[in-house]
Parts: sequence; C-alpha cells; structure tokens
Amino acid sequence: MKPKNFEDLDCWKAAKKLCSSIYTLIKEKNAFPKDSPLTGKTLDACFNVMNFIAEGSGASSRHDFIACLDYAKSACLGIRSCLYIALDQEYLFPEKFLSLSGECEKIRRLIEDLIEDLKIKIKDTPD
Repeated sequence: MKPKNFEDLDCWKAAKKLCSSIYTLIKEKNAFPKDSPLTGKTLDACFNVMNFIAEGSGASSRHDFIACLDYAKSACLGIRSCLYIALDQEYLFPEKFLSLSGECEKIRRLIEDLIEDLKIKIKDTPD
C-alpha cells in the first residue's frame, strides 16, 4: 500500500531533518563558506533527496516510484561526498561529519527498505 502523503514516509522525514541540519550548519559562522560551489552542491543534493522521494510517491507506477527513490539514494551519497570535502577543508569538525554522514546512511537504508517493499509488491501483483 502506498502512503497517502509523502510526508508520511520515514525516509522523507529523515531527509527533511538532514536538510534542516545542513542549513543550520551553513548558517553557523565559519562553518561552511556561504557562497561556494560546495555549499550549492550540498544544498542541491539535500533538495534532491527530499524532492525525488516526494515526486516518486506521486508516480503512476511502483516502477517509476522505485526509479525516483534510486535518484534520491544517489543524492544521499552525493551529500556524503560533499561532507568529505567539507571535512578535508576543515569546515566541519570530525564529530559533526560523523553525525551528518550517519544521517545520510540512515536515509539511504530507509530508501533501500522502501525500494525492497515496493519490489515485493510488484512481484505479488498479478499481471
């Protein structure tokens, strides 16, 4: 059964929380450079995770939903990659990096679990 609203999906809720955490980090003084390609790429990836989950939930088929979730999962990995750059440039303390990276991994697992549930429903649906 598909959720009635994307806001009901655990992966979307977790992505929203991560996006908020990253915005808070960027707003902190000296945390991230305010106007840099790294900041833009990180925020783009945050938007993509949330938006692909939301867009996929309204897809006309489970296959299309899975495709959107795959994009969201990839964007999650993009955030982690950006966090590594931020860590290397000393924009992040290692503890903050581990926390945010852990949030990304949690979201990735939640998305994978949802994909697996959708694949099972596809197999169980008669043609």
